Amino acid sequence: SATQDLIDAINETTGIKAKAIIELTSDLPAVVSTNLYRILQELINNTLKHANATNIYVEIGSINRILTFIYEDNGIGFLINDLNQKGMGLRNIKNRVEKMNGIISFEQKPSNGFSTVIEIPL
Repeated sequence: SATQDLIDAINETTGIKAKAIIELTSDLPAVVSTNLYRILQELINNTLKHANATNIYVEIGSINRILTFIYEDNGIGFLINDLNQKGMGLRNIKNRVEKMNGIISFEQKPSNGFSTVIEIPL
């Protein structure tokens, strides 16, 4: 519900259209839900500050005890090769995912948005 509240706030207070699809059949462990929420906050913050996006899409679901978290925006994007030169935000996200034994991938979409997929074993 906190994720949906955050998405609703984006829709109400910014010019960005945000959409979340959350398909979970059970509650997540507290450490996972807290970390995912913090990751979502950081991704949204980056979109608002840097991306010049008009749309945000979030999808959270699980299949076979693997949680999948997808985040996309249609902003200006950046080259993932520049990740080490970017601020601490994306590195913090990567560290959070690794602490949950998850994997994260970023898609290079310069001038065409940003996309990341996170998978976490439950």
